[in-house]
Amino acid sequence: MKIVIIGSGNIATHIGKAFLHNGFEVVQVISRNKNHAKILAEKLNGEAETDFNKIAKADIYLIAVNDSQIENVVKKLNRFFEVKTLTTAARPLVIYTAASVSINVLENEKWNSGVLYPLQSLKKEVDADLKNVPFIISGKSKLIKEIATSISINVIEMNDAQRLALHVSAVFVNNFTNHLVAIAQEICEAEKIDFKLLQPLLKETFERLEKMPAAESQTGPAIRGDENTIQNHLRFFSNPTFKKVYKELTFSIQQNARFHSK
Repeated sequence: MKIVIIGSGNIATHIGKAFLHNGFEVVQVISRNKNHAKILAEKLNGEAETDFNKIAKADIYLIAVNDSQIENVVKKLNRFFEVKTLTTAARPLVIYTAASVSINVLENEKWNSGVLYPLQSLKKEVDADLKNVPFIISGKSKLIKEIATSISINVIEMNDAQRLALHVSAVFVNNFTNHLVAIAQEICEAEKIDFKLLQPLLKETFERLEKMPAAESQTGPAIRGDENTIQNHLRFFSNPTFKKVYKELTFSIQQNARFHSK
């Protein structure tokens, strides 16, 4: 089947490579950034394009752009589907890769709609094996599941609400956690402390999650109610943002502990 990829970022790159590896034909990469489109198109043996007026014929259109741009891309697709016959199939499949956007944004009688959301932090500069990455799918077309299972062995169907909840959880697990580590690295660097001293602790924290729920494995001054240590820590901070983060997280840990103790 022929595929047009709209976007040239992290997800477009990795899913595009997976498509190519599994025998799909990527005929075109469309992106506002001409250079990025050209780089990705060369990797996928397709053509690069920046002009939506020159969109290629395809069976599948993969929208892999920022969430805020999805609706705009859908409008462009709809407009040009009306002007000319773009597809090799009567009803092509239009899918997007976002987690927090409702599938309703894709609803259109001209195509079948679907979601193909990889639950992984991806960087196009870093190779990734998607075979074990969870792929969250939505949509009525059987083709969506066929595409997903050709890429990954871990495919799960979810509705809009579930997918949004999963994405919120992923932000806590990945983005926020990574930011907290970045704060710790900055503190260590400022005090001329080797951050590697904290790596065994970081490793133990995540390995423990395989044995028990996070709420049960919580340790530290907040969960103990050790106010003296908490106040000493707060006096340490010269960065008001870091201090605020510490206070908010301490409060959250204590409130969560009270909730679970009821």
